[in-house]
Amino acid sequence: VKFFDFVDINGDRSVTMDELDGARSYLGLPPLSDKDHDSLFALCNMEEELDFDIIVNFVTIFKLKSIVKDYQLKRQQGHSLDDSLNSSIHNLKRSR
Repeated sequence: VKFFDFVDINGDRSVTMDELDGARSYLGLPPLSDKDHDSLFALCNMEEELDFDIIVNFVTIFKLKSIVKDYQLKRQQGHSLDDSLNSSIHNLKRSR
């Protein structure tokens, strides 16, 4: 949320690709690859902006996929159901 607010220069709860590119440049990050740019552009609304809710949903889905993948790996390694689930949740909390 803080990064989104940093990027959303005009405070309209949506981010243009120019705002995102400007924030990355300000932070000294390299420009997005064309592939990443196209992927994000596919999530844009009709005004070619990324809405806050879309970004939150996208990040939530990404984190859930990460938890499931971590859980499945732990289970394949022979960890118990409880240990696998607790480890996956602990890893999620650490990544915040």
